[in-house]
Amino acid sequence: MGKLNFAALRVRQTAIAQIANGKTRRTPAWLNITSEIPPAAVLTRNTVIPHTLERQRRVTDPETGVVTTVIQSYGKRRHKNTPRKLVYEEDGLRQRVIQRQLWLLQNVPDISEDRAYDIARNEFYSARLKEELERSVAHEEALATGAYFGPRMLEVGLQLEDKAFERWKEWSQQELMLQEARLAAFAGDPGLGDDDVKTLETDATLDQTAAMDATKKEEAPKKKDTLASLFGV
Repeated sequence: MGKLNFAALRVRQTAIAQIANGKTRRTPAWLNITSEIPPAAVLTRNTVIPHTLERQRRVTDPETGVVTTVIQSYGKRRHKNTPRKLVYEEDGLRQRVIQRQLWLLQNVPDISEDRAYDIARNEFYSARLKEELERSVAHEEALATGAYFGPRMLEVGLQLEDKAFERWKEWSQQELMLQEARLAAFAGDPGLGDDDVKTLETDATLDQTAAMDATKKEEAPKKKDTLASLFGV
């Protein structure tokens, strides 16, 4: 925490290093463009102007009945001075929508609360839809110019789920064979004895351990490449 992430600013240097090391064979189409138009960076933080609003409250002591005036200053609360983030209406706060509704009620004559809320809600939905469309178009344009963002989190989760299912299927087959061997030995099958059951259990344990080790070895480089593609390392 507290450190600056320059991965997006160093995308051109990273691409050149990957081409030199042979990790990337095809030169991206945006490589020469980023040399003339580098990514923009804003490393400054705007100073928040503290509020000087004060509120007076009258507090009565329940034992003595003495009334005192308490002056509460909002300038000491630093968390109230920070700019608020965009809050969606589904979160229950509806801060931006309610603020817009109050502004309409105060500045538009002869408007009801329901009408003001409908106007603010429709404006909020339109702004959110526009932002989503801009992000989608930017993503498609980046893909069209040769950008690669790696597998999505949903795709990674589906791959891990498939591998876990395959491991479980192998384990269930081995357990089924062991149960059938135990039942056959208990029923008195002359062709299968206790030594054979122990041998099957030992083989199943060894096969399961070997399968887990092989799966870990296969997932280690894939997981590293996935993290590198996700975080741009």
